[in-house]
Amino acid sequence: MYTERHSIPISISVSASDVADGTIIVEGLVSYADQTLVLELQKTDNRMAKSDAVRHEFPIREIQIVEFKRRPVGSIIWLELIGLEALSGLPGSDRNRMKLNVARKYRDRVADLVTHVQIELSELRLAEM
Repeated sequence: MYTERHSIPISISVSASDVADGTIIVEGLVSYADQTLVLELQKTDNRMAKSDAVRHEFPIREIQIVEFKRRPVGSIIWLELIGLEALSGLPGSDRNRMKLNVARKYRDRVADLVTHVQIELSELRLAEM
C-alpha cells in the first residue's frame, strides 16, 4: 500500500534538445502527498557537473492522466498534465506529457503510488459531476 510522503527514485530520458544544451542525465525523486505530485530533479551535464535540485509541484487538478507501465527491466510512469505550460522547460517533456523511468526494485512502490493518484483523480472527477 502506498504511504504518502514516500519518495521513489526516477530517471528521465533526455531529448536531443536537452543533450544539445549539455544535459546528459536527469535523475530525481517522485512523491505524492496532500493531493500534489512532486518531482525533485537534478541534471548532470556533459562535464559531470550537477545542478541544484529543483522541485516541481503538480496539484491533482492539473493532472490529466497518470499511468504505470511494467517493463522487463524497470517500469515507466507516464504523466500527462492539463495545459501545455506545466511541463514547459522540464527535460524530457513533450508538450504536456512526460515519461519517468523507475528501476525494477521500486516497481511495486511506484505501482502503489500511481494507483493512489488514479483513485484520487477518479474521486475528484466524480465530485465535479
